[in-house]
Amino acid sequence: MAGDRSRHAKPRRRRSSSTRGRSISPPVRRRRSRSPPAPQAPHVVVVRRALSGEVYAEVSVPDGDSLDDLRAAIRLAAGTPSDMSIRLIRPDGAELSEMPRDRQEISVVLTPRQLVATGCADGSAAMWDASTGEWCASLFGHELSVASVAISPDGASIATASCDYTVRLWSVHKARWRLTLEGHRRAVLSVNFSGDSSSLVSASSDRTVRVWSAGSFGECWLVLRQRDFSYACFSPDASKVLTASDDGHIALWDASTGLLLHSFEA
Repeated sequence: MAGDRSRHAKPRRRRSSSTRGRSISPPVRRRRSRSPPAPQAPHVVVVRRALSGEVYAEVSVPDGDSLDDLRAAIRLAAGTPSDMSIRLIRPDGAELSEMPRDRQEISVVLTPRQLVATGCADGSAAMWDASTGEWCASLFGHELSVASVAISPDGASIATASCDYTVRLWSVHKARWRLTLEGHRRAVLSVNFSGDSSSLVSASSDRTVRVWSAGSFGECWLVLRQRDFSYACFSPDASKVLTASDDGHIALWDASTGLLLHSFEA
């Protein structure tokens, strides 16, 4: 019987020489990398006119955006003019102080801005909201630094005088270039509008002051010649032009004929 058992017993597996005498480490469990959370879809803010209730714009607002981002999105979606300020009102009538977090309806109030214009050495100019200090728009086009800027009394135009010998007119409403006035042969150091916004006067180091139409064609209809002018402006009724030079010379001219009326030494 013992012989039969030993005859039918299963043979034992022999360990290979490569694994004999070595401990076998347990299999390493690999951790599954977690995929990053899917970004949340932007929510929609419906903006209505405060008085009429009509929809002014619908904008998508991603998480993390600020109120300035929301105003910029509304301005872009609705084509809000750059000379208009945007106030956002909650349904309860209070001014919006934080970003809405879900689909929400708010109201918008548009008010004319009090603008300030600035010029820069890189040839650009900019419009700013005088009450808030908020940047409104940048104006690019001059090849050299901007020496002088002026806003027309009617608020429709900005004039920039540059060391590239030109004066440029810009639309405030569209924040775009409108017209280039050429004629000076050296840097233009000063530019100003007449009281009715119909004319411009510019002073240049080319020893001339030029009076221009601020209309569609920008014609130059008067040139005053005397010395290196650094400043020029109109009288309140636009009948006279006052000029000044760095050497202290001040002169008063007839704006229609170019006749020198008075001169002074400061």
